[in-house]
This record gives sequence, structure tokens and C-alpha cells, in this order.
Amino acid sequence: MEDKLIFFSSSKDNKIGKNKNEFINNEDEYIELNKIKNFRRYLSNFDIYEFKYNGYSYRTIEHAFQGFKISLANKEEGFKFTIDSNNEIGLGDGKIARKNRKLINLTKEQIKEWDNIKHTIMYEIALEKFKVSSISKDVLLKTNNCQLWHTFPRMKYPIRCYYLEKIRTYLKEIDLKEINKKLDIKQKMKYQHFYKITYWGLRESEKDITPQEAMKQVSILWIEYKQSFQ
Repeated sequence: MEDKLIFFSSSKDNKIGKNKNEFINNEDEYIELNKIKNFRRYLSNFDIYEFKYNGYSYRTIEHAFQGFKISLANKEEGFKFTIDSNNEIGLGDGKIARKNRKLINLTKEQIKEWDNIKHTIMYEIALEKFKVSSISKDVLLKTNNCQLWHTFPRMKYPIRCYYLEKIRTYLKEIDLKEINKKLDIKQKMKYQHFYKITYWGLRESEKDITPQEAMKQVSILWIEYKQSFQ
């Protein structure tokens, strides 16, 4: 059975696996996650952290999500969900944004369009938030590979948040690339240091060696040097 984490904006602050319907195989894998107070709440769309999406600033993922939907019918009304609008909706919390999700009624065609794109929009919006919120990113990465499910009081069945799991995979890949990039830079610096010492050592010890021959010899010696540590 796979590990399962369930969250919402007011989740109880218990260790992972201790809240209702949660399950984990090994608690030791989440020691760092459990150190973060109310870690589940950082995964919620109601978590307040200013970020930008499509050029506008939003307080929560919920604001950006509902604002995008409303904009399909009326861009001016959809703008009210942004911080830039200075409207009480945009400056309010996630509950206010959720409450105004039907500020404008969409036509049947607009509802159909929304249904076709809403999962992609949710992913795009959440990604922008998790890229800039270091604490939210930290929490998400420390959930390791467990399933992420969202619920709220009186909700009959929780919903699995595949978009969060997808973002988690993306962020892991980005972090890995950064680590490899730093290692490449370090390796390059090591080579430059090795090259400088070895090249001039060859030029001084072998007076007849040409610069081209010295460079070639350095490359051969570098390969032998690296193999000696394998």
C-alpha cells in the first residue's frame, strides 16, 4: 500500500500518517517533514503567499484559479481576483476567492471550455506559486513520493491532487539539474587547476616540448588522474 497524505487549509497539525485516512509505511522517511509546523496547510490552494501568474499578482492559488475562470466570461470581473485590482476579493483570503467563484455565470460553451482546460490551468498556477514559495516547495519535496489528497469538512470523498505530484516531480528534476550543474562547475575548476600546474610543469621540465604537445599530454594525464580514483 502506497503512502497517503490528506490535507486541507485547516488540517490538524499531526505527524504524517496520524490524520484520518492517512497511511505511511515508514515514519522515518518523513522526519524532516514532521518538523515543519502545520505542513499540510502549505499544500492548500488557500495558503497565502503572493506570486505572479500571467503578469498579475495573486494572494493564493484559489484567487488565480477562480479569476481565470471568471475571465472567460468577463475579464474585468476576473481582474477583481488579482492584488493589482485593489478589490476586496483580490485582497481577501482564499475563502473569499472561493465564495466568489460564481461572480459571473458562464455560458454552456464557456463551461465546456473551462472543463477542457481547468486541470492544466491549475497545474500552471500552482507551479508558479511553488517555484517562489520556498516553504511550500520545501514541504512538497519532503512529502517524498506519497500520494497527495485534498479534502475539506463534509466532503464525501477526497480528491487526489495529481497536479501537485507532477509539480513535485518537476521540482525534483530542477533541483537535480542544479546539483549536477554545480558539480560540473566544480569539476571544471579542478581541471583548470590541474591543467595550469601540469602544463607549466611540462613546459619547464621538457624544454623541447611545444605548447600543442604539452596540451595534448595534459589531457592524457588528466584521464589517467581521474581513473586512479575509480
